[in-house]
Amino acid sequence: MSSKKGISFLEILVVLTIVGILLAVILPNFTTYIEQTNAQTAQNNLMAIAAAQKKYFEDNGNYYASALPNKNDPNINANLSLSLMTNDAFSYNCSTAVLPYQCTAWDGTDTLTLNPNASPSITCADNGNNGKCPANLQ
Repeated sequence: MSSKKGISFLEILVVLTIVGILLAVILPNFTTYIEQTNAQTAQNNLMAIAAAQKKYFEDNGNYYASALPNKNDPNINANLSLSLMTNDAFSYNCSTAVLPYQCTAWDGTDTLTLNPNASPSITCADNGNNGKCPANLQ
């Protein structure tokens, strides 16, 4: 019986192969999960914007509109007295070009749009066909 201790090259190769297979299976699912979580956060942020827009209208007589249409509004938290989580890969903007107002969140390919009415709703356009839109918005 040999008393050599250690790991053979073949054993290392088998372990690396197993780790590679596991990563190939898990990584796409994890990425999809993160993207859908970000979209869910954006949906929650848009609903918070809807409530803030209602209060803004009550205080000012008009709805808040971003200074730069169709661009990320870095002042949306301050102007609407919000504390949105903005680290979700989405950019936020509000416009009064569509009456009474329209707020969007987009990540470069997908757009979530707040539809203000008696009970605000959100739609999602999966422009990249990547499945990031939450199931309840498809």
